[in-house]
Amino acid sequence: MLLDHRLGAALRAVRIRQGKRQSDVATAAGVAQQTVSLLERGDLEGFTVRVLRAIASALGVRIVVEAQWRGGELDRLLDRDHASLVEALIRRLGDAGWEVEAEFDLGVAGVGPIDILAWHPPTRTLLVIEVKTVLADVQRLIGRFATKSRLAAAAYRRRTGRLPAQVGRLLVLSRTSTNQRRITEHRATFRAAFAARGAAVSRWLRRPSGPFSGMLFVPLGSASEGYRRRAIAGRQRVHAARHPVDRGR
Repeated sequence: MLLDHRLGAALRAVRIRQGKRQSDVATAAGVAQQTVSLLERGDLEGFTVRVLRAIASALGVRIVVEAQWRGGELDRLLDRDHASLVEALIRRLGDAGWEVEAEFDLGVAGVGPIDILAWHPPTRTLLVIEVKTVLADVQRLIGRFATKSRLAAAAYRRRTGRLPAQVGRLLVLSRTSTNQRRITEHRATFRAAFAARGAAVSRWLRRPSGPFSGMLFVPLGSASEGYRRRAIAGRQRVHAARHPVDRGR
């Protein structure tokens, strides 16, 4: 395939630019020299993502795997799933007495918005929430989340005048086999970054106290179904308002 050959040509060009031999790259990546040769020729049949990343890493190259489906339809699908997870979290937090804002802008160049920023008035607790339907680059996620969490208190105080007594952070993931496998593969990393799970997260959300960093899985199907039912109900209410029933009065 054209993209396979382009990837192989790119890695070969970087290797030559760095003055390395295929054997040098193979040793650093922990693979056979013939494997590097096959990759540079664009013969990717049978290659695993792990081997691709190992060879690329030996050259300082970052491999990004991108899925494409029906033009922009995949982006719209992911956006819908993300929106349904955000809505499910907003409802849950609201029921527990939190004030919630979605897409909170930190006002810092190069740093994206916080998916959900929640404030608990009785305890003056600020909660930074990152929502992911697909868990891709683990280190990038953790690094960006740490940056957002560090900046959140000051940005919230500038916006509202409120000074948080404590800041918690919560990573929310859709419960898919792929995401669960990624968590298992990086178990130690996620345990260190997001220690609280399951019931401990629920308890803290009801009564926030002390430092908190947790992770929560949300079944995507139930969140999406709830989102779909409310959208349909909203359309039905609008339809009914536009076409009132004649009750003979």
